[in-house]
Amino acid sequence: MVVQGGVATVVGSARSRPRRVGEAGARVRAPGPPGRGCPSDQLVDGWSFDPATLAVTPGPRAEAVAWDGVATANAPGDWRVDGDAPAQEERFGWVVARGAAGYGTHPGREVPVQQDLLGALDATATDRRGPAQEAVLRALYDHVGATGGLLGAGGRLVRDPDDVDRIRVVAGPGGPDQAAVIVESAALTARDTSPEPSNVGVEGLAAAGLAGLRLHLLAGDLAYDTAARAVVRSR
Repeated sequence: MVVQGGVATVVGSARSRPRRVGEAGARVRAPGPPGRGCPSDQLVDGWSFDPATLAVTPGPRAEAVAWDGVATANAPGDWRVDGDAPAQEERFGWVVARGAAGYGTHPGREVPVQQDLLGALDATATDRRGPAQEAVLRALYDHVGATGGLLGAGGRLVRDPDDVDRIRVVAGPGGPDQAAVIVESAALTARDTSPEPSNVGVEGLAAAGLAGLRLHLLAGDLAYDTAARAVVRSR
């Protein structure tokens, strides 16, 4: 990162994520009403920001984007994924491949899927964390408007039995409660990719530049509505 004249510019193949945790309306700790989450941007080569305000300027290769606001309907049925069972990622609307075959996405094959949701399970282990985070964020570049989720072993995401659009975190088998990281891209305004391959060791994966993300930590009695793109109280 190079700082000149009060502006910081990202250079290279990796990415930078300034956080605006003090923004009005962001809830940092419970209890309290569900918050709007933490505004976040991911910057890649050529993107810059003002360290005083964290206002982001996308790089010259970036393109403007906007989600059309239309959520995909979820089919009824029981749905859950366990943080220690990566094979269950086929229950996401989009599966994020990041293994030996390289990066890619494909629709989930295990019915029912949770539409407009993509993610990574067993995503907190030391050797999996980097590829999981990088690949999920790149998948949000490819699927503007989708929601990304990252869950570690010991946690379980389940669907609300009374609302097919709402998911929440409970304790999974053999582990304590885990919080899920939810990355919301409904308000994305610009996207880009690094001109160089990512440094996390996944073939075909380049870091994504994303302006307008919002981060949520899902735990306790909070649920995430995948249709409304909002955190709500669990029913």
